[in-house]
Amino acid sequence: SGQGPFATQSAAENALSLQLFLIMISLPLIFLAGLISERRDKESALRESEARYRALVMASANMVWRANAEGEGFFVTSGWHDLTGQSEQEMSDCGWLKALHPEDRERSERLWKQAMTQKRMYENEFRVRARDGSYRYFHVQAVPVVAPDSRVHEWVGAAVDITERKEAALAAQRHLNQLAHVARVTTMGELAASLAHELNQPLTAILSNAQAAQRFLAANPADLGEVRDILRDIVQDNSRAGEVIRRLRELAVPGATIRLDERLRDRELGVIELLTRYGVEKRYPQEAARRERLGEFYYRPPGGEAWTDLALRLRGVLHDLRRFPGNERLPGERAPGHDPDRTWR
Repeated sequence: SGQGPFATQSAAENALSLQLFLIMISLPLIFLAGLISERRDKESALRESEARYRALVMASANMVWRANAEGEGFFVTSGWHDLTGQSEQEMSDCGWLKALHPEDRERSERLWKQAMTQKRMYENEFRVRARDGSYRYFHVQAVPVVAPDSRVHEWVGAAVDITERKEAALAAQRHLNQLAHVARVTTMGELAASLAHELNQPLTAILSNAQAAQRFLAANPADLGEVRDILRDIVQDNSRAGEVIRRLRELAVPGATIRLDERLRDRELGVIELLTRYGVEKRYPQEAARRERLGEFYYRPPGGEAWTDLALRLRGVLHDLRRFPGNERLPGERAPGHDPDRTWR
């Protein structure tokens, strides 16, 4: 008693036992020390990596942000706070939408929720209200960080200020609009010159023929045959001018069909068309006598109309004007003896 555990053994055996005991005790301690050292190295490397990441984020001109799997718990660089005045707490629970332009909020929220539901990249473009009340354009992209079990661990994104690029694009568009306006004005000027030329020809011919007809009528005796031919030419030139005006109307309203009420036309004189009273008496003495007997108002020449027919047509137009007020189209009616293939202007 009182001699210890190694008292019964020799000195050599006692030394060997002590060495084995120390080895068995030190092996777990050495292994544990290795694990602690390895963990310390990994934690140090992780802290250095995060420090480099934060330094890179802070040095970047873009706004880099992170959010959890539910799209909350935002971490954003100081640029967002400097621009909008919002804190990370104010941004949570979709509070960042309050800093967007009212017209961009609904679309931005919808796209963000779609991206979270479908676990795909989020991309959007919106306007952000600055502290001074102005708005700046941003292009935003975010990607989900997916864990091995296919669950989204977090979202990482960046917001790029594209205000200068957007303003340059808008300025370029305004410049293009101005060029288009100048082109339209130039085209209209050329068109006006062309129309003036097209209208000037028949109008000049009408004036020349009218002056010639005056000379023939002033002759003694008057050359009514020449006057009749001249009047026929005047009618043809009038039709040419009317055709130019009709095409101009169609050009002013592309694709529109110009429809005119055929009742609003001049009186048709039939066989005595373009004849003066002297010409009717010389060529159609029976018609001259009948007109004298019936009176000008009731006289209807062969193939023509009386003034009573014209009054009936105009009465129909006035009746329709009362039935179809405003801009409604009047239904054209066919007058007695009217040729539907004939165009009236």
